[in-house]
Amino acid sequence: MKNRLAMALSSAHLRAEVLRPEKRGMRGVLRSLLGGGQTAYTPVAHIEVPMAAQQAALSTLLEQAAAKLKTRHVPGLGGLRLEVQLGLEHAHLGLMVLQDGDAKSLPASARESYAQAWVRQMLHIAPETQVIRWQVSPDGRQLLVSCVDRNVFAALEEFAGKHGLRFASCRPAVLSAAAAGRNTGDPITVVWTEAGRDAQRLGSVQLLRFSHGQLTGSWRGWIPVVPGGAQNDDAALEAAIRRFRAGEAAPHPDAVQRIHWPDTASGARA
Repeated sequence: MKNRLAMALSSAHLRAEVLRPEKRGMRGVLRSLLGGGQTAYTPVAHIEVPMAAQQAALSTLLEQAAAKLKTRHVPGLGGLRLEVQLGLEHAHLGLMVLQDGDAKSLPASARESYAQAWVRQMLHIAPETQVIRWQVSPDGRQLLVSCVDRNVFAALEEFAGKHGLRFASCRPAVLSAAAAGRNTGDPITVVWTEAGRDAQRLGSVQLLRFSHGQLTGSWRGWIPVVPGGAQNDDAALEAAIRRFRAGEAAPHPDAVQRIHWPDTASGARA
């Protein structure tokens, strides 16, 4: 296993970690070869580039990050596997419900057309400006649709080529919340917030509802923040959570899982 460069890009920060796979004994090697367990990684370099009030071009911020990393990571960046997670500013995630029909029975071209129409109508985004991906739900009644800003994707692709990185993945960070919800069979509401520059969190928030491990509801919106306010005193966010849970007919009490991204240790296991 080779080192990885895990990057988190939000509207407030660009954070990057170089991660090295931990050495494993023979038991760990055999478990990996048999397809079991996960590879653990140890951070060997971590940097952060704050977004300026007047945002510079992404390419400039990426070069600043590369320069900082090279002062901490002696072997350089060439050959590293680049894995990027994007915050709500640069990516979208939503649930498209098919009222009639089963997505599994539709050809891929029809699903693609439905997803693009949904992005235009529900997200009010021109689909041609996005890298759109979709996944059919287990019951075939829904599409989990994700969008990545095409300009951001292109800048990251160019950055990877310039520095000899292997551009392995670029996806909405909130997808990790969806993975967390699927790993529990009990009903759960996941609250996704992102670290801000001058406040505890950014204004953009996403709420996700899971039942029996399946995503059943999603809401994304802007909730005002009070600079310097404590997260547990966030009255506006708590009110939004109550409204969302009421609209989803969530039982009371049910589990609420809060994810505040980025977690600098989030890339340490894969």
